Amino acid sequence: MKIDPRLHVLLDELPALVGYWDRDARNRYGNRAYLEWFGMSPAQMHGRHLSEVIGPQLYALNKPYVDAALAGQAQTFDRTIVDPRGDRHHTQAHYIPDCVDGVVEGFFALVSDITDIRQTSEELKEAQRIGRLGSWCWDIQADAVDWSPELYSLFGRDPALPPPRFNELAHHHPPEHWQRLHACVTRAIEAGEPYALELPFVRDDGTDGWLLAHGHPVRDAGGAVFKLRGTAQDVSERKAMELALLASRNELRDMVAHHEVTCEEDRKHISRELHDELGQLLSAMRMDIAQVRREIASGGDKVSATLDDMQSLVDKMFMVARSVSTSLRPAALDFGLLPALEWLAQDVAQRSRIVCDVDFDTSDLSLPDAQAATIFRVVQESLTNVVRHAQASRVDITLRHTAHELALCIRDNGRGFDASAVRQQAGFGLLSMRERVLSLGGQVHIDTAPGRGTTIRIDIPV
Repeated sequence: MKIDPRLHVLLDELPALVGYWDRDARNRYGNRAYLEWFGMSPAQMHGRHLSEVIGPQLYALNKPYVDAALAGQAQTFDRTIVDPRGDRHHTQAHYIPDCVDGVVEGFFALVSDITDIRQTSEELKEAQRIGRLGSWCWDIQADAVDWSPELYSLFGRDPALPPPRFNELAHHHPPEHWQRLHACVTRAIEAGEPYALELPFVRDDGTDGWLLAHGHPVRDAGGAVFKLRGTAQDVSERKAMELALLASRNELRDMVAHHEVTCEEDRKHISRELHDELGQLLSAMRMDIAQVRREIASGGDKVSATLDDMQSLVDKMFMVARSVSTSLRPAALDFGLLPALEWLAQDVAQRSRIVCDVDFDTSDLSLPDAQAATIFRVVQESLTNVVRHAQASRVDITLRHTAHELALCIRDNGRGFDASAVRQQAGFGLLSMRERVLSLGGQVHIDTAPGRGTTIRIDIPV
């Protein structure tokens, strides 16, 4: 095969392997890259059968493409081959029939080393997999869509199926969000505006998620948008955390509002106690003092009885003062957390006739005052809930103390409740309890169900 010298120079400068094989699959030409690849000189290469050059195993794999090329059908295929140095290469081969007057005289072979391209493609796929990011391209005029493998994975779609057309995506999104996406795509096509938006979607298996969708218009030479390219990233985990954080903020806001109402109610209660009870008692004492003065002045014999009444009023005032003081801070806390919890259990047992059993693994527990007060209030809130709602006959309070942790358990044999339903409602008692424990760096675990009692476990680092 004769080649123009100028064309010969050009072919030798190409990085791709260029060769020519006759109808018997024998070599008639190979450019410099072809010869260097197989480590042969032009004389060694010329006239050799293709199987002698690439080896019998590779020839067996390529023979169907050789036969097709010699039958007049152009062939393109990828192949991984090993060069004489033992290095593996990803190649793409083109077999182009050489037809003269309708007769195939042989075929040209063009082999390109696509190792770098293949590696870049694999790295891109891996990056998309790690980032849960899929890419797509939509030829608007042909209504042809191309999806990356990760986009199939993201939507849970069978890779054997063709990508859905744009309008077929409607069933993957709730109606109002599909309208948002449709409006963005319309603006991208008509005005050439790129878009980015988050929207919920439904996978092929019916599970829900959230997407961060980007779209960018591609213009032709005349400036018209003829393609859209874009990406879709699965941001379900981040969105779930955002929604959980938003719900937590709303709960905290509601709890603060509830706390303010509760504080106001406490202030009203204290004010009412002081005004109604102590006020009345002090008024009565004032009247009795005035009476004593009159009795003394008149020399009457009722002074002793009046003083007895005054003593009784003073006793009542002390009781009211003690009650108000206890509601603000139990005096038992001054002696430590354990005595305070024992007093609380006895007080609840006396007032409610619920058996309250306490079990501590230590008799001496030294905690900071603020920490002890918080734990006491948590137990107090728990017992208040038991008395009000549980319809229980027994409560067991256990406390276990290690060098690093305080484990508290409050278990009742009451009717239990649906924790999820209570959380959706105004369950400020449980919410307040959880927030108190979180303020100490601890955790609250509630195990309950209708009909099987409630167990509250509290772990607090110390």
